[in-house]
Amino acid sequence: MKTSRSHFTPTPEQAEGVAISTKLGPGELLLYNAYAGSGKTSTLELISDAVSRDWRVLYICYNADMAREAAGRLPKNVTSKTAHSLAYGAMIPKNPTWKTRLGNLRARDLQTLLRISSSDEAQAVVDVFNYFLCLPLDSGSVASPVDAFTSQLVIDAGWGMLAPLEKASVIRGCIALYRSIFEGVGPAVAVPHDAYLWAYIYSAPVVPFDLVLVDESQDLNPLLLRFVELQLAAGKRVVMVGDRHQAIYAFRRATNALEKMADRANYSLTLTQSFRFPQLVANQASRLLNDFKGDPVKLIGRGKGTKSPSEATTTCFIARTNAALVDKAASLLNQRRTRFHFAATREQDGFKPTGPYKFSEIRDVYSLWTGRSGNVRTPWLRQFASYGALLDYANPPESENGKGGDAELKSMTALIDRYSTAVPHILSEIEAACTGPDEATIALSSAHRSKGKEWDFTQLSDDFLPLDNSEKLAKFRSSVTPAEFSESVNLLYVAATRCRLRSTLPSNCQNYFNPPAGNVPSSLASGRR
Repeated sequence: MKTSRSHFTPTPEQAEGVAISTKLGPGELLLYNAYAGSGKTSTLELISDAVSRDWRVLYICYNADMAREAAGRLPKNVTSKTAHSLAYGAMIPKNPTWKTRLGNLRARDLQTLLRISSSDEAQAVVDVFNYFLCLPLDSGSVASPVDAFTSQLVIDAGWGMLAPLEKASVIRGCIALYRSIFEGVGPAVAVPHDAYLWAYIYSAPVVPFDLVLVDESQDLNPLLLRFVELQLAAGKRVVMVGDRHQAIYAFRRATNALEKMADRANYSLTLTQSFRFPQLVANQASRLLNDFKGDPVKLIGRGKGTKSPSEATTTCFIARTNAALVDKAASLLNQRRTRFHFAATREQDGFKPTGPYKFSEIRDVYSLWTGRSGNVRTPWLRQFASYGALLDYANPPESENGKGGDAELKSMTALIDRYSTAVPHILSEIEAACTGPDEATIALSSAHRSKGKEWDFTQLSDDFLPLDNSEKLAKFRSSVTPAEFSESVNLLYVAATRCRLRSTLPSNCQNYFNPPAGNVPSSLASGRR
């Protein structure tokens, strides 16, 4: 094995993967399940250093920031790209008119351009078409891609509540949208970035590289998974790295590619030593995965677990729902702590959480509560004629098996119950109090937006799984699908592993993670129903 030029000594787990990667044959796949904080990018750096300089290496990821960071760390024989940038370079020269039309599809624009009868149907066209752009389509599976627009696709995209005639109208709108973008027929609508990615993968591309490194593989959607399959079929060597327990983006159509490709893999390895957090946190994360995911892993925490008093510290409050973050921010305002930062908000937006944290939806739920349904702007919330109808949806009767309600809506209604007519004022105060991460005294983040980030100290909200209450846990588990329950466990795992020093766990999980003497895990924990 070639000696690495990287400035650190690989762990035995990393060294094993490096040795295997240098011997990968054409069309062979190495899967790396890398647990939280275990050095995914460092491992890819080691692999890139070790493979032959005659190999052309492609590092591919979804996030532009990750691609830029990787470009600064990986050797010169590695090309770092997002999937979109790869597709852009291939497809825009073939479709030059797309360049000036790139942008998000907007229901209001489509309603006019495509002569759609209602704003709700126009929003359904947007949602169904965006869903279509996440799905692979074999050129030989249908006579034309427009044949993929069916009533079932409308249902799968979340618009099953539409009447048959409305579904038919949505299908016609999607076909018109497809023909405008991909065939140049009809009005010139906006071209979403996922459209050129879809067109690129539909063309069955084979990249001019010998080795393809795929990061954050647990978050690939079906379209990107097809890209990986195409490269393997063409004889490319592939290394996929990710954490199957950090798969939390099913609502964005992500599929857990690490699990789906497990049978296809020639080699499967793990990274279990976390450089982020100390052993106490590693023990807590291990227990969660052992009990609820059936994973026997014993994580090793190599984080230092201490900090010099002279060093600046960072603290973040992490919640499952956006409404719980609003509740926390309101509490901070009452304590006169008026400089906080919402993770993943941008300087160009004044670090306002309004869009990323769905303040508009909270305002719309408030409008329903006050009886002003005409003020509701969020399309999917307009389906509720009253606040009572929304409550029925968020808290379905126990007799409706398989329907677990909506955690985010429940949290929003609880927020309104607590703050009543003060909700609009509180939201405005929070927006005014937000600042950048360097000026804030505390950060706030949803579990989804905390992924990939870390702070010295974290505090978790009580809106994750109620692990200390077996009755509540059993009720929740019976009300959702196994996949939904698994993602709920993943959300808690992600949130609990964002700390470098210590995490304050939810009060309704304290006994689970720090059991009193003689406490035995319940049958629910071991997965027995």
